[in-house]
Amino acid sequence: MPTLPTTRRLRSSVSSSASPETPTIPMRLLFELPEAGHLRMYGSTTSLLAERGHEVLLSYDSPTKRRTDAAVAFEELPGVAIVPPVPARRRLRRSVERLRIAIDYLRFLDPRFADAPELRRRMEKYAARSAAPLLHVRAPRLARALVRALLAVERLVPSDSAIEQYLRREQPYDCAVSVKAEALGIALVESIRSEDPTALIGLPLIAVVDLLRAAGLDVLAERR
Repeated sequence: MPTLPTTRRLRSSVSSSASPETPTIPMRLLFELPEAGHLRMYGSTTSLLAERGHEVLLSYDSPTKRRTDAAVAFEELPGVAIVPPVPARRRLRRSVERLRIAIDYLRFLDPRFADAPELRRRMEKYAARSAAPLLHVRAPRLARALVRALLAVERLVPSDSAIEQYLRREQPYDCAVSVKAEALGIALVESIRSEDPTALIGLPLIAVVDLLRAAGLDVLAERR
């Protein structure tokens, strides 16, 4: 498997404006989805990437759920493979999930969502599994009060200190749903399939960060 290109080259190689004749560098891309049914939204992208010679890996949080014929058709395309779900390691993950499901469900009791019954029914399904007592709440005023209380609890959930340090130092707010792996964000990454794409440029930074940590030096710690 060839090593991955840099972020800038990755963006350009999957750009929608690229023509079929534009040379692309083969890449391995992972799509982690809640279930196979979500391929109704991402299947065309999966198909196009595989058609252009990229290796597409699909991973599901619930591998046996909503396995439609359409989803299976995408999974069986040449260049597409199914891999096990990536394990989550966040502290208090299950408790935080239940907390946020409860908040989302209660928000849909607001009269402003009266014309969105399908959204409320969908959240009822999740609330029934993790926050069943809230299904008895009907009064919007009580729902709003509970939302405020639960949001206060959510703010008490401890966040990862390394991520907090990264956000303070890097200020990566022009980067959507990712970290800047070409800068300090590399300290939050274990691997990028190629083991370390920075080795293509020069010093392999993931290995360097690991060595510095072993020596007691935190690259994300604020310098005085």
